[in-house]
Amino acid sequence: MKLIQCVEAWQAVQALINRDMDYATAHTLVTLRRHLRPQVEFYLSEEKKLVAELAKHDEQGKTVMKSAIEVEFETAEKANEYASRRAELGNVEVTERFPKLNAKAPETITPAQLEALMPFIRFDKAVRK
Repeated sequence: MKLIQCVEAWQAVQALINRDMDYATAHTLVTLRRHLRPQVEFYLSEEKKLVAELAKHDEQGKTVMKSAIEVEFETAEKANEYASRRAELGNVEVTERFPKLNAKAPETITPAQLEALMPFIRFDKAVRK
């Protein structure tokens, strides 16, 4: 399993976590989030180091932001290096073995969330109306 899969699953869990749901499904999501936390924290820590090294900084040493979530780079080469090294980080193999969890299929879920969670959770296939 790749580190980026853990990050994507974390994002899906975060998007679903505040919805009302049955206890068993809520427990499954909380359990998965607990298992994913160390991998996500590692990824974010390493990503932060890449930003510190490669992003543009102002005269006070603060990272220059293009938007609330996008950093600015001095050159296209630095931006490309960041993208390349971030992709390498995402491709790091995770050694932890995650238990396959079971959950009731949520009322609504995006295809991206479903895809991110499928390696970790077996959703029931009951048809909802």
